[in-house]
Amino acid sequence: MENQQQSASGITPDWYPAPDNPNMLQWWDGSQWIGAPVPAPPSSTPASNKKRRPQWLLISAFLIVTVGIIWLVSDQFLNRYASLNKAGEACELSLLQYQVLDGGSAVQMSTESFASTDDVRCVLTELEAPSATWVKIGNTRALDGRQEDDWPGFKASWTYHPDSGLNILIERDR
Repeated sequence: MENQQQSASGITPDWYPAPDNPNMLQWWDGSQWIGAPVPAPPSSTPASNKKRRPQWLLISAFLIVTVGIIWLVSDQFLNRYASLNKAGEACELSLLQYQVLDGGSAVQMSTESFASTDDVRCVLTELEAPSATWVKIGNTRALDGRQEDDWPGFKASWTYHPDSGLNILIERDR
């Protein structure tokens, strides 16, 4: 072991960064700076040798994020597509009350046949239609003709006549 003496200042004599330029070294003898500053030797880990993140790590992270976004978007699309079928099931409707059309991209309901207005409201609720849509349906008169409304993922059109009741078509947005 080296036997280094401490000076009265409490700082061991050694090479330290120069007080006027930390990029240079100067000898401290324990009480004062001695000689002119000299260039500091290059560090043992130059900037060019710093650890770099492996390229495969960045590519993997990019792929994971991309796959996640694709999954999220496709999951929302599939859920929206399946939601028309599931809405009828959730409301416990029969095929007479709830007709699935175009491979599941639309449904038709009519209160003239076996569907009630409560059945229609249940389906709209399952499809997360805004309350305003139901209000518009309820305010439709025979003289108003075909009415329409839409909300994210769906659009609905309907007619009302006192003799034939409410006839509604709900379609998935394309």
